Amino acid sequence: MADITAIIIYRSDNDDFEKCIKSVHEITDVIVVLDPLKSDKARMICRDKEIDYQTSDAEKIGKDLRKTVEGMKPEYLLFLRSNEYLSGQLKNSLINQRQLLNNDAYRINILKNYYGQWMKHSGLYPDYQVRLLKKQEAHQVIPEIEKIAISGETKTTGVIPGDLYSVIYKNIWEHIQIMNIVTERDAHMLLDKGIKTNIIKIVFHPLAQFLMLFFIKLGFLDGFYGMVNTVISGHTIFLTQVKLRELHRLNRSK
Repeated sequence: MADITAIIIYRSDNDDFEKCIKSVHEITDVIVVLDPLKSDKARMICRDKEIDYQTSDAEKIGKDLRKTVEGMKPEYLLFLRSNEYLSGQLKNSLINQRQLLNNDAYRINILKNYYGQWMKHSGLYPDYQVRLLKKQEAHQVIPEIEKIAISGETKTTGVIPGDLYSVIYKNIWEHIQIMNIVTERDAHMLLDKGIKTNIIKIVFHPLAQFLMLFFIKLGFLDGFYGMVNTVISGHTIFLTQVKLRELHRLNRSK
């Protein structure tokens, strides 16, 4: 039977962290929590449940995560965030297949929840990501754990049936708050690269994003909140371009 260690990256005190821990408890030998927030809530929960708790700094989490992985000796590593938890089907699949694991890495389908709505369209689902992999294959582990890189070019990958539930936004206000942070960051990044905007990018790119997600990607099938998400997605592009234009204007006025 393959040894599995779960590595949980703590994301927010608003996450149902205990549900995350409970969902992986049966299928893992060890649980390690890496907390860039240095949260008292996370520390106390880990203490009460006798879970290995490690702190990090947000800007160093990639380095600390690699260091954590290098110090482990399990055969497989399961990566998830504190806002994620295993579905019943995924948990049963891992229990049943644990003795049969032999691939270098396994992809798991992520089902995202926006504002209490499970999003099965809008280009958000299916979303297969490498989340379970052999320890020696964790060549490059970075904070965006869906971008885990697999060392080598001819490694074998499999799929574990079942969904990994991911609660992205608990309400619309949270999504809008994050959108403002992300658009600010992206606008500065584009400015640093010398990229400029224009009326087409400001007006038509957001509209194209909405039309693609709502109609082509069937976002309307996710109901009212599917519409809200597609509108916010288009507005995110709009705000990024408008903020980029404003940053260029401010630079010219200096």
